[in-house]
Amino acid sequence: MRIRFSPEVLADTRSWRSLDRMVMHFEDGRHDWLADNPLEIEASAWLQDAGRAGEMSRKALQEHVRMAAYPKNRAVLTVALVTASDRVLSADDALRAMEAPVHIAVENVGADGGFLVSFLLALNRTALWEAWEEDWLSVEHMGGYTSVEVMIAHLRDRIPGPCRVFVMTDSDARFPGEVTDTHRTVTAACSAAGVPYAILEKRKIENYLPVSVLNRLALSEQRTVFRAFLHLNGDQRSHYEMKHGFADDGRGNAIVPLEQTTLFAGVRGAVLQDLRGGFGRHVAARFVEDRQRITEQDIRQVCECNPTELDRILDEIERLL
Repeated sequence: MRIRFSPEVLADTRSWRSLDRMVMHFEDGRHDWLADNPLEIEASAWLQDAGRAGEMSRKALQEHVRMAAYPKNRAVLTVALVTASDRVLSADDALRAMEAPVHIAVENVGADGGFLVSFLLALNRTALWEAWEEDWLSVEHMGGYTSVEVMIAHLRDRIPGPCRVFVMTDSDARFPGEVTDTHRTVTAACSAAGVPYAILEKRKIENYLPVSVLNRLALSEQRTVFRAFLHLNGDQRSHYEMKHGFADDGRGNAIVPLEQTTLFAGVRGAVLQDLRGGFGRHVAARFVEDRQRITEQDIRQVCECNPTELDRILDEIERLL
């Protein structure tokens, strides 16, 4: 966030201890000091008090005035004597807001957290990686998409200040453009609460696994699925049920869901048969196990139809820091 101190709080001795702690967050790069009038701040009773570490704070002020010359699309918070709104907080409430992480609500902490970290590393998102390492980002287990409204309320009630919650869910779309119950529920809840969100374009996070990672699956039955998977086009790969694949009709034939008959109409029966069973229910764990192997080129290939989708998600999360 970008933090502005009101003249009144600079003169309030009861607020000075919290202001001192805020300066530490400016120094470690967690938040920006938005100084509209640096000379006024430097001349304030807070920095002029002889018994205080004013020199350290003045140095931090000078550094962050230089940084403020580069505009950032981050929330602006004004520190005042009393809390008046989400954007105008008392010193104590502002410090609580600054010390709270950005919360990313997902359906599964392990898999979805691995998904995010894999891509921020591959895309060389240094600021987000630092935030992850410093615990300035917190991935929250939401469970199913039906819990999104409750999760948003829970996180918002705990933290004063601007909303710093981001929701990310699978689309569960079985074909391109399908508007699912997930899509409707998440969109309605996040729009009502003013919470930024992302509904993945592909069916689920495992549909974003690069071919190079899937190729390393060792089990023979998964190798069969992998070879069949290579016969699919981009849309088919994006909406194939990666964990469980197609069901078996009991006679060795694949059952293609009614909603997907058009999407898979051109695929040979032998390929559909080999796509039964999928890659296994733990396939998304590859985002954790193979994250150092996933490259930017892998991401651009797997997101060929929407090459900036993941960049936009990471941009939105970074804006909340």
